[in-house]
Amino acid sequence: MTRLKRFQPRELSPEQSELYEGIVARVKDDAGRVDEGGRLDDGLNLRLVNPAIGQAIETMISALYNSTSVTPRCREIAIMLTADRARCKYELAHHTRSAKSLNLVGENAPELASASHLMIESPAEQATAEFVSSLLDSSTVSAELLESSRTHLDDAELFELASFVGFYTMIAYTLNAFAAEPADWK
Repeated sequence: MTRLKRFQPRELSPEQSELYEGIVARVKDDAGRVDEGGRLDDGLNLRLVNPAIGQAIETMISALYNSTSVTPRCREIAIMLTADRARCKYELAHHTRSAKSLNLVGENAPELASASHLMIESPAEQATAEFVSSLLDSSTVSAELLESSRTHLDDAELFELASFVGFYTMIAYTLNAFAAEPADWK
């Protein structure tokens, strides 16, 4: 059970309300993210604690999803590896759904798929997995790995992958600190 009270929409400050409206507009088609009473799921609810930080998170999500050149499959590989390493149930559940829609994990994969369930299909995806795994293992990548990664990914994509790892590590640790639970997103 989460360690943070879920905010009721009618209890929000003006700053929280503005952030809340933006989040609801972004996730309106994503089942289970907003309950029948208008409350956000645990992960989204956390952003309301500090609206300035919550807005910065929303801005970063927008940049990562709308202004990057890395493929959706490579993006999800990076996120799934990061969430798995951080043992973040919330992110694993949310991104298992995304991974299934991209055929990155099989339809019979568990609701909390792990890195071992990923179905890597291309050299760029393999380079993504190796680059991200190295970053997660040692907080860096060797010069040799960077050069071999450049065979299949350009510098912009490598920068984006490193950004996904850093961002989702922060998100996963924050979610874990407050024991955020995955919603029933079925």
